[in-house]
Amino acid sequence: MLTVYFDGQCALCSTGMHYWHARAPQAIQLVDAASPDFDATTTGIPLADMMYEIHVRRDDGLWLRGVPALEAICLAAGMRWLAWPLRVRLLRPMWRRAYILLARYRYSISSVIAPACPNGRCSTPLWRE
Repeated sequence: MLTVYFDGQCALCSTGMHYWHARAPQAIQLVDAASPDFDATTTGIPLADMMYEIHVRRDDGLWLRGVPALEAICLAAGMRWLAWPLRVRLLRPMWRRAYILLARYRYSISSVIAPACPNGRCSTPLWRE
């Protein structure tokens, strides 16, 4: 099982993570790092780092972040075809730069896809389970 730590106030992030969780609920556990109930000290990773980019913890205790975390999520959801481009060595620098931009502008992007969330930040989850 993967434990995925994501920004639940980000409409783009929340929608994406709940999509993956719905595809493989037995393989993916979600933790909203933006929740007031979340205590980052239990992970050993500063909250600012968690909010900068997605983090995944595997069952063996290994932490992944950014693009490798997304690759692990795709694999856990059984979507090897989607993980494959993320694994191509020559494309990794491009994916890393694209991810950094996506993470940096996630609220702006979210405000376009979820106009009900002011500034792309949602105080209530968009996804209903």
